[in-house]
Amino acid sequence: MSGGAGGLQDEEVRLERCNHLPGAGQSISSEIRANLLEPLIAAARAALGEMTGAQADVQAIYCQATPHVLGDIAAVFTIASETSDFLVFGFPKQTAAALTSRIMSAVNTDVDENLIRDCVGEIANVVTGQTKALLAESPYQLGFVMPQTVVNSADFRPQTGQDGLVVVFGSEYGEFAVQLFVELRALEASRSGKQNSSQ
Repeated sequence: MSGGAGGLQDEEVRLERCNHLPGAGQSISSEIRANLLEPLIAAARAALGEMTGAQADVQAIYCQATPHVLGDIAAVFTIASETSDFLVFGFPKQTAAALTSRIMSAVNTDVDENLIRDCVGEIANVVTGQTKALLAESPYQLGFVMPQTVVNSADFRPQTGQDGLVVVFGSEYGEFAVQLFVELRALEASRSGKQNSSQ
């Protein structure tokens, strides 16, 4: 997958594989796919549809060998955890501008950088709120620290040792990515602990 100027950065896509983890070739478990990523995907598709009328289609799901934020503009949420995890929405400038123009189409206003960042933040807020609601019934009841911070993607650096779970979406307004920077072992251990305590 490649993007031109302002597009998503080139990334070798290994679907559902995390070759950088100890024990090369470990895959994303079906548990995480079904109970963590699928609710996130459903929330992103619903929110984009409600806010812009666009259909967001999943282009790829993978784990980054070297985690980094995709796109140019990033809305960053801290996840309440012991391992400094993050949920990040990455947008190429062109996609962010197109989505902003669509959202503000009923208002006679200039689309400038500040408005684009505001809209990126609002899209991320809506997706995160819906994700939190969908995860309430799952083993992964993540807590997101509000509000988000909108930054240049290059200015955000994941913690060393984190795993980068990535979902890339395509739409009529362009590509964007939703990324979870987490420690999968800690996430799995937390899930197991919750399940044991509920038994």
